[in-house]
Amino acid sequence: MASNFLKQSLFRIKPLRFLLSETDYIEAMFYRRMGYDITISPDRPTPPTFNAKLQWMKLYYRNPLMTLCADKYAVRKFVDEKAGSHILNELYGVFESADEIDFNSFPQSFVLKATHGSGWNIIVKNQPELDTEEARSRMRKWLATNYYDKQKEWCYKDIPPKIVCERYLQAKNGLLPDYKFFCFGGKPLFIQVDTDRFTEHKRCFYNPDWEKQEFGLKYPLYEKDVEKPQCLNEMLEIARALSAPFPFARVDLYEVNGKPVFGEITLYPGNGLERFSPERWDAKLGGLIKPEYGYNMKNPAFLLLFLLLCVPAFGETNTGREDAIAEKLMCPVCAGQSVAESNSELAHDMRKIIRAQIKQEKSDEEIILWFRGKYGDGILAKPPMGGFNLVVWLLPLAALLTGAAFAAGHIRRNMRK
Repeated sequence: MASNFLKQSLFRIKPLRFLLSETDYIEAMFYRRMGYDITISPDRPTPPTFNAKLQWMKLYYRNPLMTLCADKYAVRKFVDEKAGSHILNELYGVFESADEIDFNSFPQSFVLKATHGSGWNIIVKNQPELDTEEARSRMRKWLATNYYDKQKEWCYKDIPPKIVCERYLQAKNGLLPDYKFFCFGGKPLFIQVDTDRFTEHKRCFYNPDWEKQEFGLKYPLYEKDVEKPQCLNEMLEIARALSAPFPFARVDLYEVNGKPVFGEITLYPGNGLERFSPERWDAKLGGLIKPEYGYNMKNPAFLLLFLLLCVPAFGETNTGREDAIAEKLMCPVCAGQSVAESNSELAHDMRKIIRAQIKQEKSDEEIILWFRGKYGDGILAKPPMGGFNLVVWLLPLAALLTGAAFAAGHIRRNMRK
């Protein structure tokens, strides 16, 4: 684990961030945004605030169901099974390429979303006004990007990149209230309501009895009262059902003409980097997240689920070894991704080669040596510390030390004057 100074120095220089481990990256990002240090261990983070625990979940709570629920398309099946298809928004199409989208097949208003990220949306209220080429360009960028690389939100890492087109939701009165249910261990305890998003964005929270809370999050507190949704009780039941498998989840629902419509399930709201006001609520909500919930192997239900998930893998004893080798090799055509992380075609072929050589009973060293012979030492996630590679490893540190020395000299000269 790198020192705080080194972590922060490398994080500030984007091209050098690949040198940081996943834990160091997250801790450095947290400090830069929140202004205080956290230490994330396998047990829990220190301090155990709400935002810090979301960072812990990125690293150590990796329930495979999280990937399905973060997928804007795949989650529809989960919602159907747990809460019913009647709350799903109408789906117009699913696309793997921006070029295959026929905009003329959609109604006048619709919404385009990337399935594998957050905030990647194109809201179209009047189709004739849409710049289709600009929209395609944006979607191509989305499809070529792994959202996980941006902020290490693990649940997005392995989602197949696609575009979905859904109905544009609008209530009869022109307003579209949406309610975000903060659920802890399957219990919705707080409901976030946002107002004036496109002018003077404000936010407030209510409890399930629709009593206003004293705290805010990121945006100024909305002082006025918000009308209680007509279908609040049904929404609470939906939130319970959809959040039950997780220690924490935010379930987003709309109310359209008195009926609930599913929005999304969010596992790391605001990437765990939004400030509470008053700050003590960060710790209060943090105390509600029980990291062991959902993956407690003493729980018979989850033990059974674990066994069911493991059954298909009983005949694949080399999968863990394949992943370990893939982690040690960098994808030649990706930016800072290992073969294990990359979704590129070349990385897929490299994993096939690893699998084949394992079947030939070659050792890990022999397999890695084969790739070094083909691509050189640059293929290694951790190149040997010698020769030119040593210079590459030491260059960032040398640059930092040189800068510090220059700054110190400059300060001394000014003091003498």
